[in-house]
Parts: sequence; C-alpha cells; structure tokens
Amino acid sequence: MFGEYGVHFEGGFIALACRGSCFIKAAPALERHGPDLPMRPPYPGAKPYPVADELLDETETLRQLLIDTAAELPPPKSKKPRSKAAMTRSR
Repeated sequence: MFGEYGVHFEGGFIALACRGSCFIKAAPALERHGPDLPMRPPYPGAKPYPVADELLDETETLRQLLIDTAAELPPPKSKKPRSKAAMTRSR
C-alpha cells in the first residue's frame, strides 16, 4: 500500500495524491491533455506515473484529463466473494 490518497471515479482508480503531487494513471488521454508531463514514482518501489502538478492551475484541462482517463481505462475486476471459513477467521 502507498499510504496516501487514491482517486476513484465512476468505479475506477484513476490517480494518486502522494507527497504533495498529483499522479495520473497512464491512458491514451495523456496524449491529448498532457503529452509532456514528467514521470516519476509516487512512492518508493512504485512504477513511474505521469505527474500532473503543472495542470493544477489549468483546472479544465485537469478535469478533462481525469474524466477521459476514467473512460479509457478497463472496468475494474469484480471481487470474488469470500468463503464463510475465511470470514470467520478474520473476526
């Protein structure tokens, strides 16, 4: 776990807020709204993500990037139901 904030929109995980920066999940929307965004890992051991800090003052561009990213990412996988035995052990 990363220990800071995850951004979910319409059921999908689209961004991270870590160490005072906004990290966006890579999607085709980046080519339209932020093709030159720098990349760096949001926390130690993580893969690099696009950093959208320069878009924080361009609220409409950032808004559209987040909406388009959510639309372009695959839907989240459904979770398998836990067995009764597993639920009993976790109490």
